[in-house]
Amino acid sequence: MRLPGVVVSRADLLAALHGSGTDEHAVEMAITRLRGVLGARVVQTMVKRGYRLAYKPESVDENYGAQ
Repeated sequence: MRLPGVVVSRADLLAALHGSGTDEHAVEMAITRLRGVLGARVVQTMVKRGYRLAYKPESVDENYGAQ
């Protein structure tokens, strides 16, 4: 979930939310809040797949996100 452009499913987002409930409305509200802060173009809906961040960092260390 840390890399821009990676599609994250609604189920994965739901599992990551505090409480790990089953209320998909919580995911929708979280996405709405993110869009409010980051902008609607940054948080994109990928139909029937999930969501992704459409953000390309200007400079990223080659080891970014490496485990």
